[in-house]
Amino acid sequence: MRTYFGREIEQVIKLLEENLDLRNKENKRIIEKNRELNIDLIEKQVIKLLEENLDLRNKENKRIIEKNRELNIDLIEKIKENKELEQISRFTEQTIPVPKKSERKLLTILIIGAIMLGTFSFMFTGFMEKENIVELEEKTTGYTIQNLKGDTIDTYLSWKIIEDQSIVVNILNADKLDSKVISAITNAIESEEILEIDNSFLHKGPKGTKSLMYVGWQGAMNEASKTQTNNVIPVNFDVIKSNAGEGDIVIELTSRANGDGFSGWTNIIADESQNQILKAKITVFDLDKSSIQSIETIVRHEMGHALGLVHSTDPDDLMYPTIKTAFPYISECVVDSIVSVYDGQYDKKVVCKS
Repeated sequence: MRTYFGREIEQVIKLLEENLDLRNKENKRIIEKNRELNIDLIEKQVIKLLEENLDLRNKENKRIIEKNRELNIDLIEKIKENKELEQISRFTEQTIPVPKKSERKLLTILIIGAIMLGTFSFMFTGFMEKENIVELEEKTTGYTIQNLKGDTIDTYLSWKIIEDQSIVVNILNADKLDSKVISAITNAIESEEILEIDNSFLHKGPKGTKSLMYVGWQGAMNEASKTQTNNVIPVNFDVIKSNAGEGDIVIELTSRANGDGFSGWTNIIADESQNQILKAKITVFDLDKSSIQSIETIVRHEMGHALGLVHSTDPDDLMYPTIKTAFPYISECVVDSIVSVYDGQYDKKVVCKS
């Protein structure tokens, strides 16, 4: 009996030992797996830290490179300045006798004065250009060209006049308009003032280069007429004030708003067969809500249509459909367009580039 139970107990002990051995193996396997997972996790963390450190180093290197680039630019500028000063010094030594101590002081004062005068002159020029900036909301404009049948046409046109013939511009209901409004209209037509604007303001070139702009159509047409053309370019404008509607170009200002949101509109009657303008009517809307500068700008733009121009392709140009430029004056490109139109080049489009 004891022997039988002894065998049973031995078998149970053996089973327990085998089970324990299996458990130990499984635990070892789990431990090994966890170790591998931990190593993998540590490797990933190390790689991540290395990548972050590398990214920081790259950023720091970029900052250092940028800083060095700036320092190099400054250094090059200083070297240039020193070379210029050396050249001036050599020239001065060669052409001017060495002054005495008292004369040196006077020469130093004169040089400093000249530098200050040059700086002031440069600042004054920039100030004057900023003075010519016109701050106004964007103004949408439009035009229609109708033939003698009343049909709308789309073509280039010009006035067909003889030498020294005047274009009569009539301001309707001038007696009801403020004198400042009348002055703004006449200025847009009759002014011969020419502005020199730095191209950096016009987005057309580097600082220091200039473009000419014309305040009034008189000055622009005078410039255009210097080029020989097949048709006579009008250079004489007679501005009259009448309520009867006579004149080649009629300008009307109204307080009513345009239904389509236009600030100005020009309607042209033309002889399509001759590409000839017969009469033009300019309407300026929202008079009571418009500033003097806005009125002058709209009249200047619409006069371009009345003289034969279509819209420009350059958003910074006066003749762009929506006036958004801070310098709404007559550009050299617009003058070129006038020359092209009055030379009979009706199929040639003058593209103003920004």
